[in-house]
Amino acid sequence: KRRAYESLPEVAINSTPPGAQVLLATGATLGSTPLTTHLEPGRYQLRLKLEGYSDEVAELEVGQSGKFNLVVPLKSMPEVDIQSVPPGAQVLLANGATVGSTPLKLRMPPGRYKLKVQLPGYADEEPELQISQGSSVNLVVNLKSLRKHAALALWTNIRGAQVTLDGKVVAVTPFAGQLGVEPGRHQVTLSRSGFATVEQLV
Repeated sequence: KRRAYESLPEVAINSTPPGAQVLLATGATLGSTPLTTHLEPGRYQLRLKLEGYSDEVAELEVGQSGKFNLVVPLKSMPEVDIQSVPPGAQVLLANGATVGSTPLKLRMPPGRYKLKVQLPGYADEEPELQISQGSSVNLVVNLKSLRKHAALALWTNIRGAQVTLDGKVVAVTPFAGQLGVEPGRHQVTLSRSGFATVEQLV
């Protein structure tokens, strides 16, 4: 059997860069480049796959005898940089497949993609990504918080009074700003030695 195999035409398959997996149209793997093998005479359709590079399909015609060479140049996939504000968001494709979490750098085949960017506490965003061969893509997604915010303004004619909001000291008078609070009812307390403590539910 070994002798019969070696009597078949010799085929040398290379790729630039090397290390690509070589598959027949049936899905059977011949090996990785640089590859030397023996094949029956005939026409073959080969697919070369290498991470970070687009798949390439090549035709190979093997004659009755002799040595046959095939060199396939591979095209690097475009680099994609995806960031979100704030970071840590999950990035998914339209089919639900997870791409990764931001900040994210990867290589993707050229084409148009619809993404879903998710982060707990923030509204989902669905940006579209157009990737062209030979170019790099940068995408920044600004996420909108689902938390609602309110402001509490405070005025008093007593200086040096301690302002407590829901049991936590937040300011000392005079205080001219606004306090950021969640919507709803809050307990405000003003206290200073020598003065009556004032408590109010707002």
